[in-house]
Amino acid sequence: MFYIFWLWKAWNTIAGSVFGTMLLKLWGVRLHGIVKCVGLPRLEIDPKGKVYVGRHVCLRSARCSNIAGVFQPVSIGTLDGGRIELGDGCGISGSTLVASREIRIGKNVLIGAGCRILDCDFHPVSAEARIHGGKGKCAPVILEDGVWLAAGVTVLKGVTIGRNTVVGAGSVVVKPLPENVLAAGNPAKPIGVIRRKEPQIIQTKNNGSIQL
Repeated sequence: MFYIFWLWKAWNTIAGSVFGTMLLKLWGVRLHGIVKCVGLPRLEIDPKGKVYVGRHVCLRSARCSNIAGVFQPVSIGTLDGGRIELGDGCGISGSTLVASREIRIGKNVLIGAGCRILDCDFHPVSAEARIHGGKGKCAPVILEDGVWLAAGVTVLKGVTIGRNTVVGAGSVVVKPLPENVLAAGNPAKPIGVIRRKEPQIIQTKNNGSIQL
């Protein structure tokens, strides 16, 4: 069974990369070569929207692509001329990115399964405004180089996450986070500092530490 699984995964990777790259090009995405797609991503880019994908990017959409659990394809969409940029070396598993203004993902960013990155509210808070077709507020989202979002993280409008910061599973990020911290919670806030040494040590607020 092990070998059957890996043959199936290899097929999803080879076919997904060929047809996924073609699909991205058909939607007008600017690429730097073939994109590694394990399964096909879901795309919905409005005529004025812009999407840029860097080198060595991996999009994991098939259920077999990540043992942590992928329950939806990578979904990339723009509204009202929004812009999305994925830097070199990014990896995304079964997550959603929707930009009405701008989402900018730096280099070597990891986005775990089931994450949501949204730069807009979609609808206004006021019920009256919603009834009359009003639009929600928008603000750019920026993930700097080396950020890691664990599974199920939601990042909302106006957020910048600093370099090398790690956000714990299930967190909701509504305010900017500094670089080199471990953050978690709803709303997410720093709970530890990541020292840039070998071996890598996360120093937590209760003076404990985790060696990675």
